[in-house]
Amino acid sequence: MGTMRNQMKKWIKANDYEQPAKQEKKEERKSNKKLPVAPKERLSERDLKELMGINHPTYQRRRGSLRQR
Repeated sequence: MGTMRNQMKKWIKANDYEQPAKQEKKEERKSNKKLPVAPKERLSERDLKELMGINHPTYQRRRGSLRQR
């Protein structure tokens, strides 16, 4: 017993099967167009720290109550 590919080759030869021509997919046609490039957003160090939440208060549980750290 051979692999599936070998079996298909034998079947195609035995049945004189002609494979249909491949059609171009819509995605491939669309991929040829260049997409507009968005300008890169430059953030300051202060903006980055704000996004990461560095300056926000943190809370910790001590002796059963929440305390600001």
